[in-house]
Amino acid sequence: MRVGAGRPDKWGGIINRGRTVSGGRGGFTLVELLIVLMILAIVAAIGFRLDGQQDRAAAESVIKQIYGDMMYAREQAAAQKRFVFVVFNADNTYSVWADTNGDQAQDPGDTAIINERPMKLHGCTIDVNGAAIPAAVTINRAGEILGSGNLNISSPDAANQAQLNCISWTPTSTEMGSWQAGACAIN
Repeated sequence: MRVGAGRPDKWGGIINRGRTVSGGRGGFTLVELLIVLMILAIVAAIGFRLDGQQDRAAAESVIKQIYGDMMYAREQAAAQKRFVFVVFNADNTYSVWADTNGDQAQDPGDTAIINERPMKLHGCTIDVNGAAIPAAVTINRAGEILGSGNLNISSPDAANQAQLNCISWTPTSTEMGSWQAGACAIN
């Protein structure tokens, strides 16, 4: 079999432009295989980088959601003139409760303002005031949070922390920020 300007070699194949094709079967050179492996490695590296960006985006989304719900809880406490509780559960959910029985404590007699919301975080840990959840934040009838504190979401990869990964509160303010050196630095 003769292809183009090729000539037969001693094994019956055709030599054409520096390649030998024996019996019509082709193969890949080492260089071609290395190029394919490099392309696959680059695609895999891009995939891992995007996965880290998704984790950061998920953490920021959760912080923004919790912040919005805490602000809503403060508004509801002041509007309804009753205590409100933001409860963080061990199963990575949280909920907001109104003290409908007037005992100033979160208990089964209270009404859920916001039912359990999932905090979808991949491998991240959440702590409230330096302790792992479960925990609760209490808001009085004037919409003031009792005490000061922080909520922090931290990634196991220190280099992959979200820009907004904490909430800091005092009785009269609630702010989002970035956890730095053991404190929530307000942005």
